[in-house]
Amino acid sequence: MDSKAFSLFCVGLFALCCHSVFSETPAPTTSAVSNATTSSPTTPKPAPSCEALNTSCGACTDDSKCFWCASDSTCKKYPASKIIPRDCKGNKWYFQQCFAPGYIVIIVIPSVAGAILLALGCCIYCCCCRSKGSSGLDKETRRIRQRREEARQKSEARRAERQKRTDAIRQKYGLLTNEDDNEVV
Repeated sequence: MDSKAFSLFCVGLFALCCHSVFSETPAPTTSAVSNATTSSPTTPKPAPSCEALNTSCGACTDDSKCFWCASDSTCKKYPASKIIPRDCKGNKWYFQQCFAPGYIVIIVIPSVAGAILLALGCCIYCCCCRSKGSSGLDKETRRIRQRREEARQKSEARRAERQKRTDAIRQKYGLLTNEDDNEVV
C-alpha cells in the first residue's frame, strides 16, 4: 500500500470515527416561562466568529468549529465538508488542540486504533483459541502416558515370565545357588 493510499485510508477512518465532531447541529432554542401571563422566547447568544478568536491557538481551538492556521497565525472556520482544510499553507493547522498538527493527528489516531485492535485480537486468540487447543493436547498427553504404562506393565510381565523360565532351567540342571533357591520356592 503506497503512502497516498494509506493517507486516504487514514483520513477516511478518521472521518468515520470523528463524524460527531464535524457534524453541524443547530443549537436548540428555549423559551423562558415566567410566573406572569406573558412568555417571551429567548434567543441563544450567538457564538463568536472564528475571526474574533485570533488571539492564540488555545483560544481558537477551544471552539469546536474553528481551527488555528500556524502558517499565518489566524483562526478560521473548520470546513465541515472536508477533513483537511485547504486554505492553510504548509499543513500547519491545529484542530481542537495545539499539541500536534492536524495532519499528524489524522495519521496517528487511526494507526494507534489499529495497533490496539490488532493487540486485542492477538490477546483474544491467545486466551480463547489456544485454551481449546491445550485441552486436546492434555488428552494426547494422557493417552501417551497410558500407553507407556501399559507397555511398562507388559514388559514387567514378560520379564517375570523369562525369569521364571530361566530359574526352572537352572533348577533342572542344578545351577541354582542358595540365594536363588529361596526365590523359586
